[in-house]
Amino acid sequence: AAGGDGGSFIAILFAALMFFGVFVISLIINACFVFAYPLVVDRRMKALDAVKASFRGVMANLAGIIVATIVFSIIYVLASCLCWFPAIMFAPIPLGVFAILSREIFPVGDKPQILG
Repeated sequence: AAGGDGGSFIAILFAALMFFGVFVISLIINACFVFAYPLVVDRRMKALDAVKASFRGVMANLAGIIVATIVFSIIYVLASCLCWFPAIMFAPIPLGVFAILSREIFPVGDKPQILG
């Protein structure tokens, strides 16, 4: 029947928007925790204080961290299409990049500020 594809187009559009929304929400949640583990391990901070300081560090450097996270996410998706082996081989690179970012955002001598 002619004109019967409107419902499927709306369903596909809705699914794409939902996927994008979940992707953005996961980026925001990831941003809160991206530096928390290094702060707990390196600075011996309590977990909640580390999450607060990590969030503050991310907000201070939001553009660069979002770009890095999006680029790494796209590379992971493309690499996972190749039977996961390239994704596993690529995994140490983002870990190293975020470790370097952690040292740049929270220098060794400074004590991270915690949100009140």
